[in-house]
Amino acid sequence: MEAFDLYMIFLFSIIVIAYISHSPLFKLKSSKLEEITQKGLIHYTTKENAERIINDGFLKGQKSDLIGPERFLGNLVWTYQYEDEFSVSERAEYLSTRNKAKKNKENFKVCLKLSGFTENDLKKLRTRKGVIRDNAVVYYGSKLQPQKIEIINL
Repeated sequence: MEAFDLYMIFLFSIIVIAYISHSPLFKLKSSKLEEITQKGLIHYTTKENAERIINDGFLKGQKSDLIGPERFLGNLVWTYQYEDEFSVSERAEYLSTRNKAKKNKENFKVCLKLSGFTENDLKKLRTRKGVIRDNAVVYYGSKLQPQKIEIINL
């Protein structure tokens, strides 16, 4: 093989790894599910969406607008594990600096804390591993309906 061919194979491999590592394909360990059951999840959104979510009592899953495997996973709700109030604002600041979020900083103005999940909800949670280590917890489905939704001030 020529050097150019090896370079193209290497480049293609890096792109594939990046796409796969961004996709939430991995089931959560039982210890992580137990922590989520005890502490809950958080979801960042706009003020308008927060009001709608609280009134409706659920979060609506959406198809990814990114190119790659994520697009084919169906409807998803992106959340993060709740740790404490300090980590909520720290994570919002981190997420709002990422490329896609820089254009939509309004999406990080309100944080919702979600708790009270059914066993079926917990089975539909996934995470991603690899390059991106933001500990996203993603719900596979069109409607995540926790028993309790509350606003956490940022």
